[in-house]
Formats: sequence, C-alpha cells, structure tokens
Amino acid sequence: MDRSYLSPSYGRQTCYVAVRCHISTPDYKIFFAGLEEVMLRFNGRPNFAALHFNSVAQIRNQFPELDRFAAVRARMDPHSMFSSSYINQVLGPVQAFAD
Repeated sequence: MDRSYLSPSYGRQTCYVAVRCHISTPDYKIFFAGLEEVMLRFNGRPNFAALHFNSVAQIRNQFPELDRFAAVRARMDPHSMFSSSYINQVLGPVQAFAD
C-alpha cells in the first residue's frame, strides 16, 4: 500500500503483474488491450510508464486522488512546462484543473 496519489497501489494492498513483449510482435496492441480489459475486471490500475489505453475519465475512476494531484500539478506547473501530449492524454491538460 502506498500514499502517492498516482501510484497503482495508492490506498490498497497491491500485486504487480508485468507483461512484456517486443514492439515488433504482431498485433501487440490488440494483445495488451485484451490484457487491460481483464485487469480492469479486477480493479487494476495502469502503470503510467507502460502501454495502456485508459482515458482521463477512466483514470479519474481508478485513482481516487487524481483531482488532488491535478490541483498540486496546476499550482506547481501553471504554464504546463512539464507536460507532453501523453501526459495531457492521461491526466488532462493543466488548465482543466487550474480553476
């Protein structure tokens, strides 16, 4: 269990399952999408450093402290200097939470 807002083990005991394959593996995205579907049935949370297909809305449901994290993010990086298209895809843009 851990107290980091965006940790897959935030607030609960957690078992980590790592699945790897080479990017040249045919249909690897289809495989990982199916794997993610199974993990979500068990209330799995994504590792943000690994391939996943979750939207901001799904991540908000999976990470109970996302809005608290977003408020800290907006305060610490109000001009989104430390953001990227990937970060905005999974966490939403900074401005969405700055108000």
